[in-house]
Amino acid sequence: MKEHQSEVQICDDGICTLARNAADAVESKMDGNYHSFGVIADRGGTHQEIEARAKKTSKSEGRRNKNEKESSTDSSSIVTTLHSEQDVNAFLSANDAVIIEFMTTWCGACKSIEEYYIELSKSNEVNDIKSAKVNCDKNKQTKKLAASYNVKSYPVFVAFKSGTISHRFDGADKGKLESTFERLGGGGGKNKKRGGRSKKKG
Repeated sequence: MKEHQSEVQICDDGICTLARNAADAVESKMDGNYHSFGVIADRGGTHQEIEARAKKTSKSEGRRNKNEKESSTDSSSIVTTLHSEQDVNAFLSANDAVIIEFMTTWCGACKSIEEYYIELSKSNEVNDIKSAKVNCDKNKQTKKLAASYNVKSYPVFVAFKSGTISHRFDGADKGKLESTFERLGGGGGKNKKRGGRSKKKG
């Protein structure tokens, strides 16, 4: 019997990775569970059942992505898409403070933080912090680019100051993303910019 060779997407705690097949995914040590396109599959499921659920949910994701396109059309002018090492080098040369997100189209965690990344990018334009992203599964160049930055899960945010990496973090963590902008001299979300409701005195 031939072994299944399809790749399975695993998302856990805001970080997404790839398994070579359903068997590898089931054997992964993520509290006994994993999310494949947002669907939880446990160790009791067969390879066929797991892949069938993934395919079914993949179609739903495709329809949802189509509906979400309109809401994210303005992101292209705020978050620059980079396609190669040359693009990255040019972007870093042109800007002093930069944040680059390494993401993929299938990554649920990437989708969950996309709007907030755009929001922070917009609010920090005045602070001259420029945002970009690399779609790591687009082609060979972007895959090579991800490998050169040792990206093995998604999303990964890398901050640069004067062309040099200042820090990075893995996962769709809004708090860490805010902190990344702040370290580069920017601010947090809308609430923080307005003074921070949580600091309101009674």
